Amino acid sequence: MRRILLLCVHKPEQPATRATYLRSKPGSITLGVILTLSLVLLCSAALAVASSNDRFESNDSRLAATRISPPWESSSTEYDLVISSGGDEDWFRFETVAGGLIYVTIRADSWGLGCELYGPGSSMTPIAGGMTDNIGWESLYKTAPSTGTYYLRFGQGESSSNEIRYRFKLSAPSGESPSTTTTTTSPPGSTFLDVPDSHPYAVQINDLASRGIVTGYAGDIFIPNNPVARQQFAKMIVKTLGLPVTGSEVCPFTDVEKGSGADPLYPDKYVAVCAARGITQGISATKFAPFSSITREQVITMIVRAANIPDAPEGYDPPFRTGFSWGEHYANAVKASAAGLLDGIQGMGMSYKFASPASRGEVSALLYNLLNRYAMTN
Repeated sequence: MRRILLLCVHKPEQPATRATYLRSKPGSITLGVILTLSLVLLCSAALAVASSNDRFESNDSRLAATRISPPWESSSTEYDLVISSGGDEDWFRFETVAGGLIYVTIRADSWGLGCELYGPGSSMTPIAGGMTDNIGWESLYKTAPSTGTYYLRFGQGESSSNEIRYRFKLSAPSGESPSTTTTTTSPPGSTFLDVPDSHPYAVQINDLASRGIVTGYAGDIFIPNNPVARQQFAKMIVKTLGLPVTGSEVCPFTDVEKGSGADPLYPDKYVAVCAARGITQGISATKFAPFSSITREQVITMIVRAANIPDAPEGYDPPFRTGFSWGEHYANAVKASAAGLLDGIQGMGMSYKFASPASRGEVSALLYNLLNRYAMTN
């Protein structure tokens, strides 16, 4: 926007004089006047086009932030906001109260859109932030530490340079204390605020939640893009398969903590069940790395072992070739693909990164496929 405005400033190399602009007969339109008017019209048209791309421009700074009142949504279907370049920013401000849950869901036409949340006051250190993933999704949430004005900043990430079109939805208490505010509820058919019906894994996540296999944070937040710890997945697959956990199991891995709290069987007893049934082999005979993020290939291998998936039919051609850290993972992925266990996984193909951490949404989709394609017996 600023570059367009600069083009509209006409500055002749020599000081303008009466003779410069009035060389023709009185009343006639000179070439200089025509050029000047044409440039003004051109700039006006350019500004109109730029403004039409984003209905909130120019909100390119904190001082110029667009005021919104939660619950608020820019659009439910259209990417009506634009980050046009690496230097472009969009700022929005809203008021909320201490203790209220601020929740932002973002949908973009590509990865690399960054979002930061700033609290009341003049501090330029964000209190929460995130970036859209490879399918253009991101969500962030934060309990408001104090009552006041909060700011959202959108801009391109360090690795992104192309124009990004996006929309977002904001949920937060507005104008009342949390005890008297009517909280935002999930959309019809949804269990979690951040898993709308349009989410690619909405059906799978909601189904597993209804079975008690997965749960959310703070009750109604799922954070589908978050990674899954290896010990968390052990519990998820045991519950998916309906395997008994008696409490008498002995975990062979020394780095897995004893259960305590709301579920005294977690994590050691669930991990022990997985080990006893050959679902997991750990990273060594005595180490499991329970807090490490489980990778996509590890999830697939554990599911294939658990379900005893047979070899793919002769001549089967999988939609992938590379991206694995180990040959067994590739072989298991081929089995899973042939059995339909990878159906519906976003981005599956030649460029899919199997060695990357699996998200909560992806794990839910894989376990859902396992539930619905195989009748499991103990």
